[in-house]
Amino acid sequence: MSSDYHESGKGNILIVDDAPENVRLLSAMFSQAGYGVKSVGEDIPDLQAALESIRVNTFDVLLLDTDIPEIDGYEVCRKIKSDLETNAIAVIFLSFSNNLADKLRGFELGGADYITKPFQISEVFARVKNQIEQVGIRKQIEAQNKLLQEEIILHIATQEALQEANHRLECLNQIDGLTMLSNRRYFNEYLEGTWRQMQREMTSLSLIICNIDLFNLYNETYGRDQGDNCLQKVAQATSKAVKRPGDLAARYGEEDFSIILPNTDASGAIAVAKHIQRELQRMALPHSQNPQGYLTVSIGVSMVEPNQLLEPQILLDTTEQALYQAKQEGRDRIIFKMVDPPESPLP
Repeated sequence: MSSDYHESGKGNILIVDDAPENVRLLSAMFSQAGYGVKSVGEDIPDLQAALESIRVNTFDVLLLDTDIPEIDGYEVCRKIKSDLETNAIAVIFLSFSNNLADKLRGFELGGADYITKPFQISEVFARVKNQIEQVGIRKQIEAQNKLLQEEIILHIATQEALQEANHRLECLNQIDGLTMLSNRRYFNEYLEGTWRQMQREMTSLSLIICNIDLFNLYNETYGRDQGDNCLQKVAQATSKAVKRPGDLAARYGEEDFSIILPNTDASGAIAVAKHIQRELQRMALPHSQNPQGYLTVSIGVSMVEPNQLLEPQILLDTTEQALYQAKQEGRDRIIFKMVDPPESPLP
């Protein structure tokens, strides 16, 4: 029998019965029907070997005699059903006992069916065929579920990758590629949002705009590459002055940098501006065309308490006026201007 065994796509059966005539009859019937068949005794020497064979071979159905001396068929079923590698096998009990308690015990242990002896061969064939069909259906469902799970995982991974790519793209749209500060577009959006927030909270909003002194002469003297390096250094100094999560440092223009400072009064904003000056003094970037001999910036600072009568543009205009004044007064200095609120309309 062992030489005739082959795994069959139609189904594979292991027979454990101490009656040789039953084994031969069942084996011949199922083999002729195209099933793969093995049995304890003719193919496998003992029950322990059968249990090992179950783990190695792909059996769909186990025909298990409960009346073999010194073998507890129910315990065999319990072991098979408690092992993740074998618990999918459909166990069909063969027994001389027609006792309801024995039948219930078999089903409680995970048995798929129970056939009493003496049995009709056609009945055994029909019941085994039914279990194999059910096993096949379960395998199809499991395969479909596995495929569905893989598709879901792939879909989730794709969605996460898409979201991450969109997030990176959104960040790129907000970042100046040279200085890695926020760009002017995001600066404008952030100022609008912060303005509304400060208006609701009825607190102050400060703005700083820095301009590199004599930057055109710097480019002419040292070249564009060095000019880009200079912009990056000033961006670093500007970024280091930002201490709170709500503050925003941005590249405001070609050689201009800005910082939005929510909940910040005049003294706090001026302190941030001085921090930028000190950082550039520490860097001491050579600038032969600057009277100081090193790179400097002019800084305009302004503060406002947003209200419904004002628009963010007034803060920008006032800060740029302060910056222009710093330039006019000799550069390398900080000028503060308070936003002048418009006169209230006459009644």
